[in-house]
Amino acid sequence: MNELMAAITTKFKTTNDLNTALSGRMYPHEARQGVSFPYGVYYVVSSFTDYTFSDEQEDVSIQFSLFSEDDSVGPIGILYNKLTALFDDQRLTVSGYTVLQFKRTSSRLIRDEEMATWHYVVEYDVVLEKSR
Repeated sequence: MNELMAAITTKFKTTNDLNTALSGRMYPHEARQGVSFPYGVYYVVSSFTDYTFSDEQEDVSIQFSLFSEDDSVGPIGILYNKLTALFDDQRLTVSGYTVLQFKRTSSRLIRDEEMATWHYVVEYDVVLEKSR
């Protein structure tokens, strides 16, 4: 689903609070080795096509992961708020598609004690209708 990934990248790269807080460090698929904290990653978890008599729809699960090395949970919580403010119920412009839904379906905060980092996992369900 390259068109959706491109639309997410475009949305993130516009001037917004999340981009500023991450200093532009939001990566599709995976982050570079040794990237500075905080940063984020997003990727397609799953995708399937649904056909009806008149429509072709894609149902895509997207996962965003936010990472912070702060001792306190506060900074990763602020990043989470900025992410959800940017993407909750978003109507992205996706080439060749109309976005019918961009809905947050789950989130969970994980503390990695060994690495001394926080990891916020935020998942969205995106329903797209193919333009005809």
